[in-house]
Amino acid sequence: HSDSSQYTGFVTEQGSYQFRALPFGLKTATAAFQKFSQGILAGMNNVLVYVDDLLIFSMGNPRSHLQQVRLLLERLRHHQVFVKRSKCVFLQTQISFLGYTLNAHGIAPEASKVAAIEDFPPPASVKQLRQFLGLANFYRRFIKNFANYAAPLSDLLKTSQRRFVWTRSAETAFAALKTALTQAPVLAHFRSDRLTILYTDASDLAIGAALHQIDENNEEHPVAFYGKKLSSAERNYSTYERELLALKESLRHFSYYLIGRRFRVCTDHHSLIRLNTQSELSPRLARWLSTFLQYDMEIHHIPGETNVVADALSRISGDSPAPSFAPQSPADLTQAHDRAMRAEDIARDLLVDGELLGQPGCRHFEFSDDLLYYVDSTGRTRICVPTAIRAAVLRLAHDDAGHVGSDKTYLSLVAKVYWNNMKRDVENYVHSCLICQAAKNYKQKPIGLPKSHDVPADKFDVISVDLLSGLPTTSQGHDSLFVMLDSFSQHVTLAPTHKSATTQELVDLFLQYFYRTRGLPAAILSDNGPNVSSHFWDTVFQTLGVQVRHSSKYYPQANGRVERINATILDMLRTKLAQGSSEWTVHLPFIEFALNHAPRRETGLSAFQVEYGKNPRSVMDL
Repeated sequence: HSDSSQYTGFVTEQGSYQFRALPFGLKTATAAFQKFSQGILAGMNNVLVYVDDLLIFSMGNPRSHLQQVRLLLERLRHHQVFVKRSKCVFLQTQISFLGYTLNAHGIAPEASKVAAIEDFPPPASVKQLRQFLGLANFYRRFIKNFANYAAPLSDLLKTSQRRFVWTRSAETAFAALKTALTQAPVLAHFRSDRLTILYTDASDLAIGAALHQIDENNEEHPVAFYGKKLSSAERNYSTYERELLALKESLRHFSYYLIGRRFRVCTDHHSLIRLNTQSELSPRLARWLSTFLQYDMEIHHIPGETNVVADALSRISGDSPAPSFAPQSPADLTQAHDRAMRAEDIARDLLVDGELLGQPGCRHFEFSDDLLYYVDSTGRTRICVPTAIRAAVLRLAHDDAGHVGSDKTYLSLVAKVYWNNMKRDVENYVHSCLICQAAKNYKQKPIGLPKSHDVPADKFDVISVDLLSGLPTTSQGHDSLFVMLDSFSQHVTLAPTHKSATTQELVDLFLQYFYRTRGLPAAILSDNGPNVSSHFWDTVFQTLGVQVRHSSKYYPQANGRVERINATILDMLRTKLAQGSSEWTVHLPFIEFALNHAPRRETGLSAFQVEYGKNPRSVMDL
């Protein structure tokens, strides 16, 4: 960006200069160039770009390929990006790209790079040895036993070596590694329409795998190799656990090939065939088993002497490189991801700390309309929420419900949906809500001795009222809220007003917002504010047969229930105003609904449930 020019300044004898274009050599230049290249070529799925190298490919006829080339050149011209004609080749059936030779049959090391390895002289220093191993390591994915070849050379790089000594074993390894690289097999392109076979094996020190496919002539071709050295803890596993670990790690490594399609697993360990019929599993094996549920595989036993590739890979002494290939297309990857997500989440929900949910209190799961439901001990069903949409569900339950606290958010969710560790996720989400942190006022006073409150006998027997003032003045002149709270159900009624409202006006609000739907209470409780403690206020309600109570003077906390509601209302209004709102009265219907819809921590019931026996429909039911 042009604003970044100041960071590229340098000083010479002729003065100070800044680059006006992206120069070579900057630490972030490559990443910036790659981001730019990917941005201008977004949507062109048949174009690969690595910094300034472009590769366009197609499987159609030359005419359609030329059409794709034309579209690419038009895109480059639109963004004023130029290519050098002498460095371009067109209509090739085989091409060298990023050190590899690509054709319709597979991928192999580029001939010029192999020749450089062949001509590399025996290293005379650690620096030269590092250069050779770096070059050789780039092609280790083609060598099924690379680490064994390189081990004697890697030992020479240890810091404990005081001086560089080129030994006979190093010379032998050096020659063997060069021979292996020059004879590396061509790795076939992965084809989704071919039978895929995964060979796995484990030894005392490492695990290994080989991914093969069978072509139309019924011949097997290697697609990729994998191997990994076991950690000290993994070496203590039993033989069965090591074999199972080899399968788990191989599936993880080749997941972009295997997810979403049926394939065959070949192993020389007969016990793996009965993997899905184990009656008892340790927590670790149960967790591993849950990861297998996302794969559509069939396990076959083969004699150990025929599993030579995976067996050799399992005896390497170093870790494996990064995956060899990328997925075939973004569409294939998206479809595979969707299928895996369903299976993965079902498996994860069926497992809690390695124990199957079949214990007392957790009856079972059931499918209905292609959805998974959790059935608890009371017979109530709740829909299981996949990982991919849990954040959206949390936003609905917290953000769209007025940014209520973690307890209310959890209680509103637990009545309808289920996933493992939901309470923990709710607490983490609410506590990390930036709007709540910025807008809410967390002031916790020391807790005194507990005192009990008189419990009303029925709904709307005792009503607490208060005037919440100090709010921004709206265009209608409202700067206060008249809050009416039922002490039994905790039902809240909100009426906008102004701070200078007379007693007559507050009585009118009570009759308009409360009396018309719920009648007269047995008692009404207020603080000692001038507009709710006047003679007129007392006379009106006593005439109507309502007992009038006032909290202690200079101690509004005595009317504690409504004071707590006031604090919650202020927090909810702050969150709304923090999002750019100006007229706070437009949010009152949603805040009132959220307060009355949220379950209470003490009872687990909302005010709506206490009043009507059920909750009204909300966005969570859509």
